[in-house]
Amino acid sequence: MIDTLATSEDHEIATWRDLAAAASAHGLAADERGRAFLMAAPCCPIPPFNQVLGIGRHGPATIDEISEAAAWFADRGVYRYWLQLGTGPVSSRVERWLAAHHFVVEYRSVLLARSLRTQLAGAASDLDVRRVGVDAARGVGRVAAESCGWPPAAQDLSACVVGRPGWRHYLMYEGPVPVGGGAAYEADGTVWLGFGGVLATHRRRGGQAALLARRIEDAGCDCHTAIVDAAEASSSHRNCLRAGFVAVGVRPIYEAAPRRGVVNRLLGLWRARPRRTRWAE
Repeated sequence: MIDTLATSEDHEIATWRDLAAAASAHGLAADERGRAFLMAAPCCPIPPFNQVLGIGRHGPATIDEISEAAAWFADRGVYRYWLQLGTGPVSSRVERWLAAHHFVVEYRSVLLARSLRTQLAGAASDLDVRRVGVDAARGVGRVAAESCGWPPAAQDLSACVVGRPGWRHYLMYEGPVPVGGGAAYEADGTVWLGFGGVLATHRRRGGQAALLARRIEDAGCDCHTAIVDAAEASSSHRNCLRAGFVAVGVRPIYEAAPRRGVVNRLLGLWRARPRRTRWAE
């Protein structure tokens, strides 16, 4: 099992880099500036596709790299996006800059890892998890968007990597109807698990646990470690802990919203409390 946070974060960025390469045909722009990996999808203003990753990785975050990222989004007319900083402390100077530029903590992301040397016992669920291919791409996108509460534009962005090398996709069925799904991206012995969700009408039936178990089982043939991120203290976080994952780091996620009113900016600390978010695994 990988034993460093840095390796886990490197694989996480590699996952999004590969997705961004496929999603460019659907209106997603991506770039790398120093440590930062940036993605913007003006057609779909939600965190997964409008984010900054990598700043604060392998060392403290700096104002210069955050401001360069902010300029990149401004050049594309995107003023609402999400900034992930590293697990280390944020300097008071950087915190003052973030507050002055209307960044507020939206939630905290927990990066978790699990060795695949031991398999996860099959999860009890009356729903059927099946691996799917490109012929099911439309269903993959629909289920991902609906289960996470995303806009319709997220469907193509979620499904564009179905069938792409390194990726595996799954749908969960009740009879012939897909009611949940998830994805996995493998490279260099590590698998990233994401886009996991179950439709609200079919929750509390062991679906998330079954999706995790199936992806872990399949990845065990080729990989030694699984990683996943989840909103701190969310149901997804608890599901991952029950599946044997351990936290390797917690990262603050800042929302950039320059047009936010002063009252809402002052609520940044309140918004940072642990809570469920609709876009976590």
